Amino acid sequence: MYKITATTYLAGKRGNKPLRHCIAIVCVLSCQGQCFVLPQIQKMFVDSIMTNIMNCKFDSAINQSALLIEKEKTDPIGMVMRMSTLAFSDLDYAHPPDTIQFFELYKKTESKILAYEANGGVNSYSSTLKGFSKAILACYDLWHKDYLPGLNIGFSALDNLKEAKKNDNENYDAEFFIGLYNYARADMKKMFWWAFFWYPGDKQAGIKSISLCTKNGQIVKPVALLVLAELSIREKKFPEALTLINDLETMYPKSRFVKWTHAKYFESQKQDIDAARMYGSLANEYYGCPKAIRNELAARLKEANLYFEANDFKNSKIAAEKLVANKNKYDDSIIKQMVKDAEKVLDKIKIKG
Repeated sequence: MYKITATTYLAGKRGNKPLRHCIAIVCVLSCQGQCFVLPQIQKMFVDSIMTNIMNCKFDSAINQSALLIEKEKTDPIGMVMRMSTLAFSDLDYAHPPDTIQFFELYKKTESKILAYEANGGVNSYSSTLKGFSKAILACYDLWHKDYLPGLNIGFSALDNLKEAKKNDNENYDAEFFIGLYNYARADMKKMFWWAFFWYPGDKQAGIKSISLCTKNGQIVKPVALLVLAELSIREKKFPEALTLINDLETMYPKSRFVKWTHAKYFESQKQDIDAARMYGSLANEYYGCPKAIRNELAARLKEANLYFEANDFKNSKIAAEKLVANKNKYDDSIIKQMVKDAEKVLDKIKIKG
């Protein structure tokens, strides 16, 4: 009997690139024969941590990760849960965690994985865990435009996960990252042709792998559902996307990750008023959290623009004015640009008025 433990974070700035929609996975499994079963004690910890992460309750997830680290002194699972929590919060806030803290945690996690392998040997568990920890770092690098380091560590992560899948064909959680990478390759090749010219794969194969995770994954299932919803919007499979979004909203009613996806769905359907309301709700939820100021204002700008497109100039003006209200205290260049864009909306409203 051996354990399979895995976690990953695939994220980046929200936008149209599939890699940017990548959210995160945390998975702890045990294997007896070909049947995956989550050990009861770890299941209580991991399920609770994942629920808190998906509902954006990151402080609670961090505290529970600390308890898991204390309980599993030789197993890296608590470390990867903590690393995943930091990555999730980075995504939700659009604000990088302390870089030194993040890389120190990665190094400690890798050291613990190597020590675990020294005691128990290399198996599907250690390969999966190693692959996902590298994937977290790869996406962190790519998000912050450190492309060469990010691509190099990403390829290494892919090798580890393929080895994990080879050692245990029932490891659908490892296949999630492989499938997502397969899908993302097409768009990534446009930017990094020099790195991807040799890499085989296609979108449909990637979607198939991710779909398998929504049916057969363990802890990965809700994240696979979220990613599949995002990809369904991109592939214009709108009924499927809406079904997935509704299921996720039932499972995680406090999830801002799901709200971003639902807002994109409304935009894709040209339901500008519904999309504007969803973005306004997101901006309100971020209000008062200094770390989340970029996402707060990005959502507010979306709200203003969408109300304008729907000819609801009153609500467009209200949203834009909220964005520019404190413009003199912003030093961030990205925020300054958003303020300028909001001022343009106000200028257009004056013309219309």
